[in-house]
Amino acid sequence: MMLDPALHRYLGGLTTSLDPIARFKAAMKVEPRHFQKDLLLSSASHIILMASRQLGKSTAVACVAWDAFLRGLTVVVICPTEKQSKEFLLRVKEFRDADPFSPPDIQFLKMEVTAASHKGRILAMPATDSARGFTADILCLDECADLADDDIAAVLPLRKKVTGRLLVTSTPKWKEGDFHRR
Repeated sequence: MMLDPALHRYLGGLTTSLDPIARFKAAMKVEPRHFQKDLLLSSASHIILMASRQLGKSTAVACVAWDAFLRGLTVVVICPTEKQSKEFLLRVKEFRDADPFSPPDIQFLKMEVTAASHKGRILAMPATDSARGFTADILCLDECADLADDDIAAVLPLRKKVTGRLLVTSTPKWKEGDFHRR
């Protein structure tokens, strides 16, 4: 039996919208690595991921952030620099572009993604005093080994106490600081 082409496209789009693995494949045009699949499918409240450079840690976190955004959650991503924060949001845009059911009213601002149709938000910012004052359903510390211990201590309270998730990613750096000790 042959499916109607329009129905086939609709079902493919629905799969992309609902399945994080399919979403990753559609946006990145590659099969996710095993650690990326584990991250995409995990519901653990605390995840620490250390892997070498250019393996797709931030890309997988961007996919998680997009999924949370679509569910109306607030994601705060803390990066060592403003440039890395902007790069993170570019990854999020790739997932938006690959999702045929993304809300039409999405706005990409300087360091934030919002949509009036629901309460989801993604905020990506450097680890500065401006990062304080938010409440995150998911708090991501990207390249955590490059964050100062004081900055880590300052942003950890952003995560909702009971239901919030913490995702920590980094490239191996040196044997000092909070990231190494944990």
